[in-house]
Amino acid sequence: MPPSIKVGGNLLNVGFVVAEMFLPYPSSIVNPRLLHKDYDYRNCAADNLEWVEYSDKSWTEYLEKERSDRKEYCNRLNNNKRLPHDDWC
Repeated sequence: MPPSIKVGGNLLNVGFVVAEMFLPYPSSIVNPRLLHKDYDYRNCAADNLEWVEYSDKSWTEYLEKERSDRKEYCNRLNNNKRLPHDDWC
């Protein structure tokens, strides 16, 4: 699961909070997405984040890794007979 924090009743993705504070928003990118350079969505260090275009190959690869991680996470929950607490599965 990507790390999140609760602020004023809202659940925020830590990566986006860090990116908004430390990375300039790319005006040249039409459909920006936040990429974790090491493909570890739990690593929200500013130097590990970059804005990429939705159609960028690195974004597609990142999504595939995230989907694979989600599947593994859900399989672990099901093997342990625990229900997921969110909409990940």
